[in-house]
Amino acid sequence: MNLIPGVRFASKVLNGAKLNETAVETFEPFAELSRNGLKDGELKLIGVIQCTFPAINEHVKKLYDDYKIPLIFSAPMVTVPEFELSFDDYYAKATPTVVTQMKPVYSILKKLHLKDVQIITYTHSFADIFENEANKEGITVTNKHVIEISLDECGPLANTFIDNTTTKAIYILYSPSLENCLFKFIQSKNTTKTFQWISTHVLDYKYEYKGLESFVNNLIVTNIPFTEKLDQHFIKYLENLRPENNKRNE
Repeated sequence: MNLIPGVRFASKVLNGAKLNETAVETFEPFAELSRNGLKDGELKLIGVIQCTFPAINEHVKKLYDDYKIPLIFSAPMVTVPEFELSFDDYYAKATPTVVTQMKPVYSILKKLHLKDVQIITYTHSFADIFENEANKEGITVTNKHVIEISLDECGPLANTFIDNTTTKAIYILYSPSLENCLFKFIQSKNTTKTFQWISTHVLDYKYEYKGLESFVNNLIVTNIPFTEKLDQHFIKYLENLRPENNKRNE
């Protein structure tokens, strides 16, 4: 694709089980390109887009630094905490950020005239980012429920919503397993209290709502698109994208 005139893109697949070992091996041709690029008329390496997860270690990163080869982070993970991005020299704008995921939620809340919301997520950084961005939109985050990757807290969390909350809107940025567990537990309590559930569905999880139709009827979902799911209209748009018509560069 001619996204950047004069720039050639290539790829190299690394063995995930031996990430840092293969990363060192892969570095050698990059180093040669970097040296060759010092001569007129030869290809010059201007950067390496690293899509590995977890990220390569500091030893491998130092090899690129020594040769002044920039690393650009563009992993398919859309929920990578900010502290993990600081390792790389650049953060590719094409990768959706956590804030990108959250913006539709604020629009939904405003459309429903809801000014208060709670969030359920699994890292404090996500919860803090959500609250900071919500404040900018004039929305108050009344509670931040940060839960480790476990369903042990599903029951107590559900009881908290039933017994101790007046905030109707609840945003879920979590796995489908907790979402499903939470809905089932609240339904089993036969509570008359209702909530406005908003959930961001990430990765390629399967969401099962059998027997939970009453919740699904009041559930609003935002989806994060992945490359393999892109439709033909977007592919056509992407293939015709040029620096001069790319609005994201403005």
